[in-house]
Amino acid sequence: MRYAVIELGLGVVLACEAVNISRCMYYYQPKLVADTAIIDALSALAEKHPKYGF
Repeated sequence: MRYAVIELGLGVVLACEAVNISRCMYYYQPKLVADTAIIDALSALAEKHPKYGF
């Protein structure tokens, strides 16, 4: 979306109003979390105790 705003020459405020989102959403950068340790631990528990499931 950011590139479309630049190509159209719209300002961020106008572009966000046009698609009905806040500027916070426009600038939002997700924080990636490594869940591999948790998934491995849960998988080990699921193998040890099949009734628990995962």
